[in-house]
Amino acid sequence: MSMTDKQKEKAARIPAIGVAGEQPSHMYSKTIIADAVGSDNLQNDEQLTLFEKLGVQYEEKDGIFYPLISAEEEQIDVGKYGYLWMEYMKLEYPQRYLSLKRYSRLREKAAEINEEAYKLLDNITDRYLQSHKPKNPTSTIEMWRIREQAKMIAEEIIFAEIVNQFH
Repeated sequence: MSMTDKQKEKAARIPAIGVAGEQPSHMYSKTIIADAVGSDNLQNDEQLTLFEKLGVQYEEKDGIFYPLISAEEEQIDVGKYGYLWMEYMKLEYPQRYLSLKRYSRLREKAAEINEEAYKLLDNITDRYLQSHKPKNPTSTIEMWRIREQAKMIAEEIIFAEIVNQFH
């Protein structure tokens, strides 16, 4: 099916239209769209978006394709002291808090702090129990009281040295 010169001239003046509702092809710099002459819709590497090159999936809603991207962090257990540190950072250093959150490092850092705090808690509690022997080792109440004192002293140090610090 060959075209006459008049048909070719007319086709050259009509802007090429791809999918219904798209802008004419002359509006795109590197996109090839099927034009009025009848060529196929060609795609090459230059046409792929960055998301397509990275292999991002798309979801169609009302005829529009949206990339499926999210900035959710992994669900890492941050523990008691990690959670307290996150709250401290949120209130005292909001820029650092947002920076860590943006780079998905907040929960990871909080988990590290929680682990460090529990190690310090164990060390301080053990040292306190070694230096403060109960008068009556069979007394449950006296042992509980000594352990609670050790825990309170250790937590005070943990809050001062680990939790309420800029990390």
